[in-house]
Amino acid sequence: MAFDPTVKERNSLPALAVALLLTVLPGRAAAAETAAPSAIFRHGKVVTVDAGFSVREALAVRDGRIMAVGTNREITALAKEGVTQVVDLGGHMQKIGDWRAINIYNPFLAMWVTLTRGAKWYEGRLHAAEALSREQAIRFLTRNNAYLLFWEKEIGSLEAGKRADFIVVDRDLLTCPVDDVKDTQVLQTWVEGQPVYRIAAPR
Repeated sequence: MAFDPTVKERNSLPALAVALLLTVLPGRAAAAETAAPSAIFRHGKVVTVDAGFSVREALAVRDGRIMAVGTNREITALAKEGVTQVVDLGGHMQKIGDWRAINIYNPFLAMWVTLTRGAKWYEGRLHAAEALSREQAIRFLTRNNAYLLFWEKEIGSLEAGKRADFIVVDRDLLTCPVDDVKDTQVLQTWVEGQPVYRIAAPR
């Protein structure tokens, strides 16, 4: 019987309950408010992991929460000079080795395993029928884990009103070659709209 990641049972498992922010595509604003955002993130590929798994170009943040997601034009129009920090997601940044992390667990390696059913010292695919789609794998590590922890109203997807917790990665996980998924690097980490990690720029 094939594993279905949409069937959820709540427990106390640890989670990577962070939604993904990648790099470059279009969409429509999901929320509109009058006050200016504290920061906007544009020229990216925003995988919202909402109910429709919509993909947007940009998002706006205010008071540590997501204010709106939409196109570059829609989100840029919300910005106010002197108030809004503008973060452009289109630039190139260098990569960093996995082994420099305190916890070397790599969620992107885990994602690659669920997509390919590959394993060390085995050339074939183990139980290939159990493989997940890319959308399922991303949901599994974000929205579903937030549900397991009873935090689905706060985190797990990029939607207006939820915490602005997300990561920026160096490749498009929806379209890159499947074997490149395991080599994905995190470029930035934002928690409640504040940067807590940013990879060093090349010298």
